[in-house]
Amino acid sequence: MALSIVATFATSLWVVLWALGFKAFDGFLVALIIVLVAAGSQILASRLRSVRRD
Repeated sequence: MALSIVATFATSLWVVLWALGFKAFDGFLVALIIVLVAAGSQILASRLRSVRRD
């Protein structure tokens, strides 16, 4: 659920940056970094939870 919220925020940020005059590709890279950090932290959190249970 959190990843979908982050993806929506990142897409909205991309559109806003593009409307403000940034290049579309630069805004896309910012959005991509946000989504990748969120996905990576979610994967890392799930792995850390499984390590603690063992």
